[in-house]
Amino acid sequence: MDRVSLVTSRWGVILAAIMGRLLPLRSGLALAEWLAERFASHSEAADVKAVRFNQQMLEGGRLSPEELDGRVRAVFRNSARGVAEVLYYQHRPAALLRRVDANEAMQEYIRLTQEKKHSVVFACPHTGNYDLAGRALGLLGLRALILAEPSARADYNYQNRLRRQTGLTIHTISMESLRAAAGFLEDGGSVLTGVDWPVAEARYRPRFCGKPSRLPTAHVRLAVKVQAPIVVVACHRRPDGRYYINSSDLIPMRASSSMPETILSNTEAVLEVVEQFVRQDPTQWSLYYPVWENHESN
Repeated sequence: MDRVSLVTSRWGVILAAIMGRLLPLRSGLALAEWLAERFASHSEAADVKAVRFNQQMLEGGRLSPEELDGRVRAVFRNSARGVAEVLYYQHRPAALLRRVDANEAMQEYIRLTQEKKHSVVFACPHTGNYDLAGRALGLLGLRALILAEPSARADYNYQNRLRRQTGLTIHTISMESLRAAAGFLEDGGSVLTGVDWPVAEARYRPRFCGKPSRLPTAHVRLAVKVQAPIVVVACHRRPDGRYYINSSDLIPMRASSSMPETILSNTEAVLEVVEQFVRQDPTQWSLYYPVWENHESN
């Protein structure tokens, strides 16, 4: 069994859950950093190559080999730290809420989701400890249907079970769940989904950081269908170790000359806001799949 299979297997998930309950947070963070350094050292691993590619593309190819190596290690350390924190705080909700703050706008959006009078599509990049932020939003009272990417991995499905424990309603993305999400929005509900998970839709290549990407348009298609605004929600860790959930202004959906152009232009408008959040600290952007095309030649 290779290192990825071990971590993402059922037994790896069980072991991690037990350690999250029993280990002090400091010990869990130390173990996470040790593992991250070893994972990042496997330069030929698919996830390491994807992080290298994404970070170099984000910086326009300007990182030296040494700078890129350091960036990759920092991404893996931040990601591993996030996993350790999620496992530790999962059964300590009061302590979790003391660890995470949300800006005033996000608190107001949470209130709107409870009233179910103003539909909103929340689009979330994988920044900071996005998983811990999602749990905090659930504990703070966010009422939204969560659309998650389907996966057979044990660790991913375990994460979704933990998310549901904080009151979040999670559906994996499918034609059926997208129809349900559209109906939920039409009834005044809100939807939350990832915005930077590459899917390589055949029809669209929205530009991200100025280059054609493999990023999704489903969130925009939903918003356009019901004329709901989109809000980008991002999380970042502060120097004191606490996390801050920041949100954009409402991004209205604007019509263009055709439906494909409407979808593409609105997707790119949302991605411009996503880029601003990602660039606040690129080392806190944890994306282990290539976001842009031509990754195999890099």
